[in-house]
Amino acid sequence: MNRGIVALAVIVAVVVAVIALGGGHSTNGQTQPPAKPDPSRPAPPPGPNIVVPVKIVLECEKPTKLEDKAADGSVIMRIGSAHMGKTIGYLEIPDGWIKTCGLENVKGEDTGGKLPGKAFYEFDAPREDEYYICLRAKWMDSCGNSVWVRIDDRPYVGVEDEIGKIDDSNFKWMWHPVTEMAKIKVFKLSAGKHVLELNTKEDGPMFDKVLIATDANVPGESEVDP
Repeated sequence: MNRGIVALAVIVAVVVAVIALGGGHSTNGQTQPPAKPDPSRPAPPPGPNIVVPVKIVLECEKPTKLEDKAADGSVIMRIGSAHMGKTIGYLEIPDGWIKTCGLENVKGEDTGGKLPGKAFYEFDAPREDEYYICLRAKWMDSCGNSVWVRIDDRPYVGVEDEIGKIDDSNFKWMWHPVTEMAKIKVFKLSAGKHVLELNTKEDGPMFDKVLIATDANVPGESEVDP
């Protein structure tokens, strides 16, 4: 009698162990695949140790504030649009007004802020970090391929290059990084509100977008919306 009870207890223990080790996931001896995730449910938020890259895009035709006239009333910055597969807006510094206003001696100086024509863009940095700036612009020619840039009340940084050059008087829309000493410049920004300023350096160029990002990679030519 005791032997029978012991044998039954052993059998029950074996069955319980099999169920605990996966028997509940099988049908007719075949293991069932794990359940697929429900696509209707949102993905869980990133873990606390995952740093999400920041990407801020400013539309140049939508400045927070625009100082678009010279002292004599001449229009020196204006909003325009062009159709390139889709319609894009841009900020333009029209050609010729520097000579008309007699400001040739100021053009190209090493200090920004001397020429009229300023566009201001407010933006929020979500966290304290190192940021990089690229402008999507179309230069006019080798005498209209620059602009001054600054953040808040920091020193102006000149952007001047020949990226997108086809010939001396023909350029393509391209992304132009803000550089210093031949390297893309690092802007250390605190979390919160900041102001980016574009100030005339030469007349002629057009500006589509400004990209402010924690990623130092410059967008490709085909990336209209980075």
